[in-house]
Amino acid sequence: MPEIFDNLTEHLGPNLRRTLDGSTGVDACVGYFNFRGWNEIAEAVGNLPFEPGAKPAMRLLIGMSSGEHGSLRAALNDGRFGRNTNEEAESLRLQTLEALREQLSFRVPSPRLGWVRLERGANHPYRGCAPRTVRLLKEGTDRHPKWYATVVYAVPVARLQPPAADGELGVDRNVRQATDSDGEVYAQPDTDKLDANIKRKQRQAAKARERSRQSGKPMSNRGRRVCGQLQKLHRKKRCRRENAAHQHSRKMADTAAAVVLEDLDTQAM
Repeated sequence: MPEIFDNLTEHLGPNLRRTLDGSTGVDACVGYFNFRGWNEIAEAVGNLPFEPGAKPAMRLLIGMSSGEHGSLRAALNDGRFGRNTNEEAESLRLQTLEALREQLSFRVPSPRLGWVRLERGANHPYRGCAPRTVRLLKEGTDRHPKWYATVVYAVPVARLQPPAADGELGVDRNVRQATDSDGEVYAQPDTDKLDANIKRKQRQAAKARERSRQSGKPMSNRGRRVCGQLQKLHRKKRCRRENAAHQHSRKMADTAAAVVLEDLDTQAM
């Protein structure tokens, strides 16, 4: 006997996840599809077995694509009934693909974060380009996580900023800065104030761990909060240094076609 899910007493999401657990694949036929509900089964679908070159773990057949004004057009039609022609079916298929592409152009579904927006404002450098892959990176603690999304776009060559066509540049490095052969100095960002805050938090975290060790009890809420603040300060310092390195490398690529770096092990200095 068929089961009816009204999402009042019987919910579809939990039953789908229960069905997918232990399944080897999914073939589904739906009237329409929107990514807003994908989070309900995204993790369960991701756990399905899949081998390269084999049948996809999930196949989805979308049967209806009437657009935003489909109901109005159906109500005002001329009473014509019958099956769609091949041209109309192909047009509906293209409309469905375009609707899905438009959803992914602005945000992507994640089983842990929900929806992640890709484009923020008119100044987005790759606005309008099709996103290909999205990599989510979690930093921080479980209670206070910080998420980053790395998006790879398919960008036309004409929109890319080309590097310098010619020229050579030599770079001499030391611990705190680098100097090129044109006399340009690339200094690391000033982190003295940040380093002082890190040392203070390190002392507080060490005291909290020692109190926990002597008492034989878990670390207090204040101690855990201090450890979280310490991780945040380290992350902030690393991001500043990585941002400065990216800006310096971009400037060098715009200046010369060939950049020669000194083979220097700064970790040993």
